[in-house]
Amino acid sequence: MIAKASQDSTLPLLGQKYDPLVPADGNMPPTGNTSRGVPYSRETSSPEYASLIVRYRDWHATHRPKQWQGRGLPFEKQFKKWVPEDAGWSVLDYGCGQGKYIQDQTWDIPGIATVTGYDPAVPLFAELPTGDFDVVVSKDVMEHLDPHDVSWVLDEIFQRARIKVFLIIGTTPNGKPFSDGKNTNTAVFPPEWWREQLDIRAEETGVPYYARLRT
Repeated sequence: MIAKASQDSTLPLLGQKYDPLVPADGNMPPTGNTSRGVPYSRETSSPEYASLIVRYRDWHATHRPKQWQGRGLPFEKQFKKWVPEDAGWSVLDYGCGQGKYIQDQTWDIPGIATVTGYDPAVPLFAELPTGDFDVVVSKDVMEHLDPHDVSWVLDEIFQRARIKVFLIIGTTPNGKPFSDGKNTNTAVFPPEWWREQLDIRAEETGVPYYARLRT
């Protein structure tokens, strides 16, 4: 089931108040970056952040693109409905995997002029592009972070977008463990927790968002 979240709609209530600091595994990471009193940012990420990057770098190195195609550019239907044909907008695909769709240029959407990929676990896309983009998309990325790094990554995504942010986020464990058995969904929070975090960033930056929250 997918719960859609946007500033134009509300998520259904689940009948209980979730503690936004307690993910499904019971750990209690603080949320927020240094501006919110928590010492984690791109420059000072959590100890687990680098470890997860290594895990995913190994994952990509052993999976061919046709098996693990990278996230490419999602939201094709939304873009075609929403982006003016003469917009000429730039897009940052934040967490693009191996970026097969970017490299093959299989997308041809009027209004999208450029698509740039970023993924710290893939050498070709490991350097975060400088500057802002009209749109930032991020599909199935947030749930793979260490919970301590969720806040600063969300901040970074919204701060890089001028017009809109598009996200798909998983909110439950998945069936894809690492070789040691650890679930690859490492930041599991309920949909309304994610909605709260997205609303905070949208209000702070003035950038609206469209999100699908997988449940």
